[in-house]
Amino acid sequence: MASVTFDLVAERISTLLSLPVDKLTPGTALQDLALDSFRMVEMVVDLQEEFGSVFAQADLQEVSTLEDLFKLLCS
Repeated sequence: MASVTFDLVAERISTLLSLPVDKLTPGTALQDLALDSFRMVEMVVDLQEEFGSVFAQADLQEVSTLEDLFKLLCS
């Protein structure tokens, strides 16, 4: 599997949420994505499966931006 890059994560999120990928930057706040809790969990589970990452829901409490989420996926 290719290494995980922010661009790959942004492309996946863009597809999942039907958002333009050029609007997704490392500094994009998760709250700006206007996700309800169900969509957030759905997105995170999909990203974990896509990139072979596993982390606890408690780890998400520290995540506020897409960069934070990317770093969590890479850890």
